[in-house]
Amino acid sequence: MEPILFVHVPKTAGTSFRKGIDRCFGRDASSRDYGRESVETSPEVLKFMYDEVDHWAFMQAFRAAERRFLVGHYPLNRYVGLFGAVRSIAFVRDPVQRVVSEYHHSVANKGYRGSLGHFYLERRHVNTQSRLLGGVPLDAIGVVGITERYADSLRLIESGLGIRIPLLERNRARADLAQDHDLAPSLQEEIRIVNAADQELYRRAGVIFSRRLEALERGEPYVRGEISEVRNGRLIGWAVREGDEAPVSLEVSVAGETLGTTVAREYRWLLKALGLGRGGYIGFSIPLPEGTGGKRVTCRVAGSGQPLSNSPWPLPEWEGGGVHGPQR
Repeated sequence: MEPILFVHVPKTAGTSFRKGIDRCFGRDASSRDYGRESVETSPEVLKFMYDEVDHWAFMQAFRAAERRFLVGHYPLNRYVGLFGAVRSIAFVRDPVQRVVSEYHHSVANKGYRGSLGHFYLERRHVNTQSRLLGGVPLDAIGVVGITERYADSLRLIESGLGIRIPLLERNRARADLAQDHDLAPSLQEEIRIVNAADQELYRRAGVIFSRRLEALERGEPYVRGEISEVRNGRLIGWAVREGDEAPVSLEVSVAGETLGTTVAREYRWLLKALGLGRGGYIGFSIPLPEGTGGKRVTCRVAGSGQPLSNSPWPLPEWEGGGVHGPQR
């Protein structure tokens, strides 16, 4: 079994998942990175990631110890070059509920004495999920589970990565994570505004999650991919079908009108580095006609009709060449 990264985002049921890994594979199957000061952090992590800062030496020590998982509160970018994005797992949760849960946990277990209003404004508590998962295309991550749909998340992990983890209910302040903390609407809105990046991440993760689950229930392979940018009058993106080396064909439309078809087989060196398959030959580009700026473009997988993860996508207003990202 190829090793797996588990990015443990605080207060997203990550401890339950980690305990499930321990139950199935044994505690020694995992290296842990919970920071230099944590007693949970494994010796090879302390030596090679904090003291010597030698990623390759860490990976050799990890394999020599016959580890299967690396778990902890670390940013995905720290290890993704060693393990690959598609061998990664994380859970995300409604940002308001996650922040409030972390606040109560900090009060009960870490001696935090400030108010909730002070807690959620502290920089270290803002957009935590985005900070840990940022820098990697969301749909490139192996499985991003949803805390409020924990059982379905385990199904996707089993189907996508081939590991079966039992459903545990440990280390939860309330019996049902789907039950919201009772907060005034105005306070909820303030926390959402402060954590706008996490709110968008959670929204996108929910879209990907639903589309993955739909594909699983139809018995069809999921197609990872996204629209990335407009460059020199061309729409740029990538797509790759799980478990299939054939290039993905896509149907592209703008404002409901068919633009044409394209095949995702152009080279993308960064996507190769993330381990997404086909040696990185999973990119596509298609010219955009004049007058499409400001409209919405849709990319669907030919045959199944599955949209790419961020499709439909709002085209930026543009004239001539240049590089343009999404305008939301």
